[in-house]
Amino acid sequence: MMSPSGLHVNKPVILLIIGFVGAVIFWFNYTPSAEEKDLISKVDEKETGQKDKVKMAAVSSVTMELTDEFFDALKTEKEPEEKTLKVNDSLELVYREVVPASSNFDVLFLHGQAFEAKTWVSDPVYTLQMLKKIGYKAVALDLPEAKGKSKKPDAMENGEFIKKAIAALKLDKPVIISPSMSGGYSLPYLFNEPATVLERSRGFVPVAPVSTAEYKDKFKDAKIPTLIIYGENDKVIGPEALKNLKNLPSIKMEVKLEAAGHACYMNKPKDFNKKLVEFLKQL
Repeated sequence: MMSPSGLHVNKPVILLIIGFVGAVIFWFNYTPSAEEKDLISKVDEKETGQKDKVKMAAVSSVTMELTDEFFDALKTEKEPEEKTLKVNDSLELVYREVVPASSNFDVLFLHGQAFEAKTWVSDPVYTLQMLKKIGYKAVALDLPEAKGKSKKPDAMENGEFIKKAIAALKLDKPVIISPSMSGGYSLPYLFNEPATVLERSRGFVPVAPVSTAEYKDKFKDAKIPTLIIYGENDKVIGPEALKNLKNLPSIKMEVKLEAAGHACYMNKPKDFNKKLVEFLKQL
């Protein structure tokens, strides 16, 4: 077909262009009705719910993969060597560390009175080796007392020591695992200023720590994701710690390890490690 000017006109192309322009105009000027907005919102909620189910399925899947064979294989892994970092003349850190090729986030392990950093890499625990295999940078830190070999100035408060150690070891808001005696270090670091705790750590795993009575009122303002884990047979520190820790408002998991004592990670290491991974996968 020829136009009056003599130019050839392709009618299908013209109609396509007109349709496209109309659609664009409609899109930019269209405002959904209240009913349509409600429908869109419900669809979004459904999709979000599906995503949450997928996430929880992934958590369950990872936990199920931690089989006896998996844990047995950890015994053949090379034990992370002891390292020493001299921060200054009066502050020295002794620690064990695992660094995977790609890390989800950082995890810091403290220890109790009768233990040391080596506890977390030795038989029967092997927790650091496990975390390396599933993608977490993890550090087990000797504390400057009991069996620990780190050193700090006498005047330095325990919470300040943890702050300095985290900075020196280049840890980014690590999840902190704190059993027994180490509560005297983790609790002041985390909860002296409870409202800003998430600026210092993304998660907390208290294992019947000491000193909880001193912080039970501050716990209420500390919205840090928490896994409370303790041994069934811990009749001394465990019950009081559990009662006080329940003041924390963001408890994700509370786990009692059957037939385990105060150092429940030593009595039931596989169960402890499985629950720890399940918690980390929720953060």
